[in-house]
Amino acid sequence: MCSASCSTWDRAREAFGRVGPLILDRHMVALDPGTPGEVHFPLDFAPEPDSLARELFDEATIKGHLDHLAQAQREDGGWMFNWLAWSPAAERDWRGFLTVDALRVLRANGRWG
Repeated sequence: MCSASCSTWDRAREAFGRVGPLILDRHMVALDPGTPGEVHFPLDFAPEPDSLARELFDEATIKGHLDHLAQAQREDGGWMFNWLAWSPAAERDWRGFLTVDALRVLRANGRWG
């Protein structure tokens, strides 16, 4: 157990060691990048190489999800979400957010200039 002198990162890593495996054990993540519907994927939990949750997923899984993310870019340059769009305005807002986030994730993983 971490003592009072442990860093915040050490305490986070220790806590994640206890709760992180529940993500897989409770099927909270879809390992197949083609899974339809409102699901979470490995990159939702571990978007960057130094994310705590990255250790839950093997390199092949992360690579597959990065490939899928890169290929999901639409003709207009943006990305789409996997949940119901409540209105055209909400769709535009969420697509804008997800487009910036997709580019951030791809760049952090060496996939985008």
